Amino acid sequence: MFTLQPLIRNMQEVKNQEIIHYYETCDEHYSLLWHLNTHMAMHYGYWDKNTRNLKDALFNLNELLANEAGIDASTKVLDAGCGVGGSSLYLARTRKCQVEGITLSSKHVALANTQSQKEGLAELAHFSVNDFTSTNFEPETFDVVWAIESVCHANEKKEFLAEAFRVLKKGGKLIMVDFYRTMPEPNEKEFYWLNSWAKTWAVPHFEYKDHFLQKAKEVGFSSVQAKDITPNIKPSARLLYFYFFPGMAWNYLLKLVGKHNNSHIENIWSAYYQYHALQKGFWSYELISAAKA
Repeated sequence: MFTLQPLIRNMQEVKNQEIIHYYETCDEHYSLLWHLNTHMAMHYGYWDKNTRNLKDALFNLNELLANEAGIDASTKVLDAGCGVGGSSLYLARTRKCQVEGITLSSKHVALANTQSQKEGLAELAHFSVNDFTSTNFEPETFDVVWAIESVCHANEKKEFLAEAFRVLKKGGKLIMVDFYRTMPEPNEKEFYWLNSWAKTWAVPHFEYKDHFLQKAKEVGFSSVQAKDITPNIKPSARLLYFYFFPGMAWNYLLKLVGKHNNSHIENIWSAYYQYHALQKGFWSYELISAAKA
C-alpha cells in the first residue's frame, strides 16, 4: 500500500517552467480539438440535460461558477491560472466586472491582452504573469478568487489557498473546480493510473478532496464546501478518450517524417489515462467554494 507521504515523495516536484512548456506546446491540440481559438477555454466544461455540444459545455462552466460566486458588475475577480483568458473575458463581457487574470505563461498573457483589447474589454480584463502561490497583489484586493483546473499544478496546494485567503477581501469568496483523487491512501494500481496521468499534464499529484478541504480551513477559510460534479464532465472525458486513437495514428505519421514531439505524445496519452482512471473511480471533479469571514 502507498501512504500519502510516499505518494507525494514518489512524484517529482513540478517546476513552473514545465507547466509553461506543457501549455504552450499543447496549444495546437487545444486549438484543433477544444475550440481554443473561439472559446479560449482549456477545461472540461459542464454538461447538463440541455447541453448540445462541447462549445455549450465550455460556456456552461463559466456560467455555473459565476452564478455560484454571485459575480456582478461590482465584483473584482482574480482568475488564478487563467490560461489564454477565456473565463476572464467571459466575466468582463457578461458580468461587466473587473478581472485580473494571472498565468505563468508570457505567451498566453500576450494572447489574452490582445483579445481583451480587440473586444473592447481592456478597461475590465487585464492579464499579467504571476504565480498564484505568491502574487504581487496587496492584501484584501479581490472579492472573488476563481480557479478552473489550475490548482492541481501546485506542488503544495496549501500555498495557493493561503495566497487566495490573503488577497481576498473580508466577505470574499473562493470558487474553483479541479480534479481530486478519491482515496486518501492509493494502492499500487491507483497510484499507477493517477501518476501516469499526472506526469503527462505537468501535475505533481492529485490531492485527496478531504485533505484539500482541511487545508482550506487551516489557512482561515470558513463555509468550505465541495460538490461532486463528475457526472457533468464525463462526456468531455469520453470525448478526449475518443481523440486518443486518431491522435496516436497522427503522431506515428509525424514520427515517420521526423516531426515527432514528446510533449504532444504525452498530451495524447493523457486522454487515455484520465478516462481509464475515471472509469475505475480513481478521481472526481469537484466544485469547491469557501468564504473569508
